Amino acid sequence: MNPCTRANNCGQNEHVNHHDEILEILCSGQFERLLDRAESQHLDFKLRWDLESRRDVRSMAADVAALANGGGGIIVLGVRAQQDPAARVERAAEVAGLPPDSTVTGERLTKLIAQHCVPLVHVEYTTHEGLCDGRSIVLGSLVVNAQDPLHSPVLAQRLVDPDDARVSDALGWPVRHGDGTEWVPAPRLQQLISTGLSIERHLARLGSRSDAESLDATTNESPGLAILDRVTSGPQLIVGSS
Repeated sequence: MNPCTRANNCGQNEHVNHHDEILEILCSGQFERLLDRAESQHLDFKLRWDLESRRDVRSMAADVAALANGGGGIIVLGVRAQQDPAARVERAAEVAGLPPDSTVTGERLTKLIAQHCVPLVHVEYTTHEGLCDGRSIVLGSLVVNAQDPLHSPVLAQRLVDPDDARVSDALGWPVRHGDGTEWVPAPRLQQLISTGLSIERHLARLGSRSDAESLDATTNESPGLAILDRVTSGPQLIVGSS
């Protein structure tokens, strides 16, 4: 679906409505309306991505996976964000536009996300022409769909050391915390994996997954999913940062 068409649809959730408002601004070309907008769990501003840089690609994949894990969102490319000390959030401070030599294309993004995120995340990249302070500029928008709970969480490749640009097969679980992307720390991952294995052993003892799921027919979800949902919900999931 064309994002400019999608922006005319009314969402049921607050973040969907916010998402649609941003798309409406982009599709209208009135980019000055983005200024002073605060980033959020579902909105991220990026000045630029260099898709020839391994570091930028890994950072992009982490942001995409975190948005997918958090219910979806949008990344606006070509906008510089600046910290607002009073509100403790970053706000759009400059609408700079994409540079003429930008390496970002929808095809490249889709391919790189498929290479660096597991499982597949559905995204849609669009460029928008408009004006800001009388200048004609181009911005990009990357719409990240919410991940299907049956195929969650989305993991992303990450650098083992923030100062080490070597390619690594290490995977992490990125999540959104406020207006930023953070990684679920190793002890929390171990706890979740252990809980999941315990659930699987419990289901195996019951004889079959279908029989086990019937035990929680009143909520229409498997006991395993229900327990994992309780374990992974709440602010305790997001502690520490990369």
